[in-house]
Amino acid sequence: MNDVDQGGGTAFTSLGISVKPVKGSAVLWFNFYADGREDFMTYHGGCPVMFGAKWAANKWIRYGSQFLNLKCGLKPKDRVRFAVNKG
Repeated sequence: MNDVDQGGGTAFTSLGISVKPVKGSAVLWFNFYADGREDFMTYHGGCPVMFGAKWAANKWIRYGSQFLNLKCGLKPKDRVRFAVNKG
């Protein structure tokens, strides 16, 4: 929710990516496959802030019982993909 001078990214180690905090941006991912199984590749962690301060907010969106009623058409092992840090 703010720019960080150095560090403070969100690292998805299994995917080999880290998302840099940028003011006004958001990161969204689905941690389940379309068939309801957990996607362990989405495990993530916060990197330490080296210089500056990091302000963040989390919003958990639960779709539980409606998941099978509102299918999005993905194949069982497909992931939803979004561009990150694009202006």
